[in-house]
Amino acid sequence: MKKSNLVFAILIFMLTNPLHAQTVTLDYTAGKVNEAGIDHGGLKRKLLYYVPKDFDLGKKHALIFIIHGFNQPVDTIVSAYAVMQAKADADGTILAYPVATGEFEKKSFAWNTRYGGSTSSKLPETAKVDDVGFISRIIDTFIGNMNADPDRVYVTGTSLGGAMTYALSVCLPERLAAIAPVIMQVGSKFAAEFRNAKPLPIMIITGTADPLVSPKGSDPSSMISIVSDEANIAYWKARNGVTGDPIEIAMPNPVTEVFKGAPAPSSIVKYSWKSPSGNDIVWLKVINGGHWLPTYAGGKAVDASNINGFDGSYMGNLNCDYAAAEGIYDFLMSHLRKKNL
Repeated sequence: MKKSNLVFAILIFMLTNPLHAQTVTLDYTAGKVNEAGIDHGGLKRKLLYYVPKDFDLGKKHALIFIIHGFNQPVDTIVSAYAVMQAKADADGTILAYPVATGEFEKKSFAWNTRYGGSTSSKLPETAKVDDVGFISRIIDTFIGNMNADPDRVYVTGTSLGGAMTYALSVCLPERLAAIAPVIMQVGSKFAAEFRNAKPLPIMIITGTADPLVSPKGSDPSSMISIVSDEANIAYWKARNGVTGDPIEIAMPNPVTEVFKGAPAPSSIVKYSWKSPSGNDIVWLKVINGGHWLPTYAGGKAVDASNINGFDGSYMGNLNCDYAAAEGIYDFLMSHLRKKNL
């Protein structure tokens, strides 16, 4: 379908579905990453979104949010998860990349995750931003404009984007079908106050050698206060009503990783808890893994201390055994929103 026809189809859909009509017009090209501006909370916000090839407005479409980290250029999160696009084309899935507020140059490009800690003192302007409402507004916009399926809305995010993913799980749980936070644990405040929040299927990825987000958690003086890896799993087991020991699997380990030119072996252990209600828990524990989304580069090791001229040594070792973005996609899409919990 041509771009002009798609825009016309959107207008027809809005006119015939007045309950879903939105003030935001999404003018896009299928098979591309598009950009839109959204006014919310007195701010002009930005959204990037991938529209699958052969997009059909007459069909319902799954919607996956991919949320960037603190001071992370949005194009890097798009490229990190680009392998999702082929799957999105096959399934008709929309991929949404919301953009935080603040300035990259001033190291204030961040989300208001409502986590507590010293975020409000270090980033006072960010603490005033309604990012939860912004994401909810985007959900409404895609449902109203592009026939996104309310029962197939998912969120994944890395680092501070992972923190935002957890925040949405307690602030908008009724709107989500499943989540997948990466290299981040749930906030101490949320773990204490939202133990009885609506259960959600969750896939968690953390590294045991993460120099930025410690598996031991952090204290309240940190930028955000988070629980430990083990406490995070305990929280989700309690929230999802899961008991017992997990199924533990050592995942394939085809690559010997390299860090600063020297061998730095990394591997992944998968822990799975099945839930009678379908609110499963999967934890990928990346042994000797740093502050990265695991990737697979055709069986080659990628030295994080020099990625195309970028020195990522402060983020630790990059695991190259597993295409995590594809695994996240498959996990999320295997769940539908549960309305009776």
